[in-house]
Amino acid sequence: MINFRPVTRCVIWVFVMLSFSSIGLSNDTITVLTNQAEKYFLKGNIIQAATNYSAALDWIKNIKEQKKTPSKISPVKLIELLAIAEQSIGECDIAIGYLRVFINENSDKRLMANALKEVIKCNHKWPHSIDEALQNRLLAFFNLQRIDESFNLQLTTYMNDPNFDSNELDEYFYLVENGLVPALNSLEREAVSARKVSERGWVIISALFTIIALGFFLYTINKKKEHLSKEKLALLTGKQGETHRLSIDLHDILGYKIVELKDRIDRLTIKPHTDLKSISDGLDELHHSMRYIVQANLTPQSLKLGLSPALDTLLNRVNELGIIKFQLYKHGLEERLYPEVEKQVFFLIQELVNNIIKHSKGSKATFEISKNKNELTIIAEDNGIGYTPSIDTLKSVKARVSFLGGKVIEDVEMDRGAVIVVNINV
Repeated sequence: MINFRPVTRCVIWVFVMLSFSSIGLSNDTITVLTNQAEKYFLKGNIIQAATNYSAALDWIKNIKEQKKTPSKISPVKLIELLAIAEQSIGECDIAIGYLRVFINENSDKRLMANALKEVIKCNHKWPHSIDEALQNRLLAFFNLQRIDESFNLQLTTYMNDPNFDSNELDEYFYLVENGLVPALNSLEREAVSARKVSERGWVIISALFTIIALGFFLYTINKKKEHLSKEKLALLTGKQGETHRLSIDLHDILGYKIVELKDRIDRLTIKPHTDLKSISDGLDELHHSMRYIVQANLTPQSLKLGLSPALDTLLNRVNELGIIKFQLYKHGLEERLYPEVEKQVFFLIQELVNNIIKHSKGSKATFEISKNKNELTIIAEDNGIGYTPSIDTLKSVKARVSFLGGKVIEDVEMDRGAVIVVNINV
């Protein structure tokens, strides 16, 4: 039987070459090919879609070889789309070939993770071989053993064994993309910057990010344990929703502490000795926080006595930095709320504090928290530079308020500060 796929690809490739011969190797050609591929895919013409993706990748390859202006379209993203298309027609070796060409130390690890996931899925449906040389390059590229050796071993298993659960594969790469890759990128950036600071500053920064790396390691171990008990994971909105919530909690627990330590480290160049004791104490606190991160409920220690004293402790600590003066007004918090609500509200206010410190450039801010019957209202106001509200502003805050079934109102203008109002039904 004649295999029409190579013949079809050859005909379309000749047509493309003739159509764009006057344009030359340009980003316009690649964009046109990519757009055509998307249209073919939506119409169900998977073979032509895959052929166009391949042609676009060939153009990018030629541009790379001739050292011309790089394409604006990521070749790794095209490999992902090509692998998705070829899962239907069984030409996985083509996607694997392009993966081999475009993997290099400068490739985006998150995009490469998505591309590799789809290549492995294609390999699962239409078994091909990802040879040992490519496997070794991929393992060296991701370097997952720097944080967790078990994730490195699991990646090797996925590339060699075609028999795996698709949901487990998706969950694995979600953790790689949203947990391990950001941690690795952060460690790599800090390794470069550490060489440019004084010996004492280098020791402090190294210790800080070693603790953070340890936290991600413990976090992944905790996730593996949780995976063994699907009933516990089902207490929230499914496995992926739980992973997203834990990622937000991890960010909110450590965010303001890291901002505080960074500010004190920056001061070392001015007053080398005055802040060392406070930085040491801050690292101890960060270490203690890590212990709570690996607990199932992720409850801060300060909440043991209730939301009201926990907020007093939080803002007193932040005021010690001397960056922005925070004032706190509380009404109706004499009675304890449900533990989960107290925890989420504490993280919410902590994230608002973190945002004000990092972005407002103001001198003072106030928080007013009041409970009236079944409604909790939080008003955060600062005298900073303001911002332009959009779908991307206050993402973490909005995600947590959504989890609580509340709403966020942003009253903000450029150069006139910001007022954030949060209403939550408790």
